[in-house]
Amino acid sequence: LLQSVCIDDRLFNLLDTTWHFGAGDPSNTRSCTLHFMLAFEFKSLLHSQLAHIFFDQVVRTMVTAFLKRAEIKYGSPSLDHFKTTTVIKKVS
Repeated sequence: LLQSVCIDDRLFNLLDTTWHFGAGDPSNTRSCTLHFMLAFEFKSLLHSQLAHIFFDQVVRTMVTAFLKRAEIKYGSPSLDHFKTTTVIKKVS
């Protein structure tokens, strides 16, 4: 579990990111399941409305950056993770 919380920021009332790593495919010891949660509230209503429009893309961009960094650090992935990246829940 990795959690990052932004406090006392000029842009956000709330910015909380959580990365949870779980067991992957039992037949593939180099795999894991990644659950990423992003909670945010901008101080500006306009910024909030725009962010919600692009929420899926923001999450995909953050997860893709993480996966690319993991590939640089640990080598080629054992699964095609870019095909399985899915935003499964969005709360307004």
